[in-house]
Amino acid sequence: MINSGDIRQLAILGAGFDVRAYRMKFPEGTKVFELDMPEHPGPQNEKRKVLASHGVDTSHVTFLPINFMKESVAEVLKAGGHDATKPTLFLWEGVTMYLTTEAITASVEAMKSVSAPGSFLMCELFDSYLMSGAGREDPLLAPYWKLVTSCGEPYIGEQIAPEAMAAFWTKTMDCRVVMHSRPDDQLAKWKAIPQSASIDDSGTPCHGGICHLFLLSIGADSTETGK
Repeated sequence: MINSGDIRQLAILGAGFDVRAYRMKFPEGTKVFELDMPEHPGPQNEKRKVLASHGVDTSHVTFLPINFMKESVAEVLKAGGHDATKPTLFLWEGVTMYLTTEAITASVEAMKSVSAPGSFLMCELFDSYLMSGAGREDPLLAPYWKLVTSCGEPYIGEQIAPEAMAAFWTKTMDCRVVMHSRPDDQLAKWKAIPQSASIDDSGTPCHGGICHLFLLSIGADSTETGK
């Protein structure tokens, strides 16, 4: 799906305490950009302190503060030394449910504007059920709602219904869907893992079966949508 040998830039959006940049082996010369809010509700500053205290080498990582609701991904990356003429892999997890649909759209458009041919976006979208009244009361989802609200970082926006996700990517955002992993697909894989902690006794994934994972081609040569 992705020829990693052609990609030397990785942008992790909403990086949080993700440690991929420090535990994974990248091709020589790969630059990593971590974008996140610096202070609460963003942990970027705290993360940098923890990494430094443990002597972790972060010389290949550029930390860029951002508020996705107010700032442009493209402008932040440009200021941080990102090269828009070279392919980039964008990784966007655990963020969209904290944004409005308008902010999601603006961020994807910004990523596309700095994406050379051969660039990809790995992203997750949450079923609009998460934002519904029923979702707030759902036995599996209610604890998450309570937690994020108490932390001052509640879920917002409308999100997108599963049946509308493909059209959102291909028609609204003009991206090519390379892979769409649905909740049932993920559940099947998790069930195959012995003693998986991600599934309760009923066989239901702990996130409530609402997370859709996408791999999207967003480079300048990716205008043949839906293929």
